[in-house]
Amino acid sequence: MPAFSANAEVRSEISRSTNHPDAFDAAMARRFMFRVNFRPLAGEQRLALFAELTGQPTSVNQTRILAGLAQLTLGHFANSRKRVDALRLGADAWLHELQEEYAAKATAPRRIGF
Repeated sequence: MPAFSANAEVRSEISRSTNHPDAFDAAMARRFMFRVNFRPLAGEQRLALFAELTGQPTSVNQTRILAGLAQLTLGHFANSRKRVDALRLGADAWLHELQEEYAAKATAPRRIGF
């Protein structure tokens, strides 16, 4: 077995995510090599993504409901899609799942730390 060398290159990759990047102090923020900020989807993006994922144009009622979910993100779609796929739900049920996901995150505690 070769001995450990102080000159050996050690490579590791760690991915982190947070909903509260503004809560980091400067020392913590420096530990992130890349910072990607995903903002909520614009109204047109919400409609287009919903139509694409359901495979059908949005109805007037669906458009109205999606317009009211102003802080909807890709994460909401990803989380609700898992349930939609598992249960084989249609567009209206998917929209209900999105609303539930949106409400759950909106009311989740905002505490940071352990």
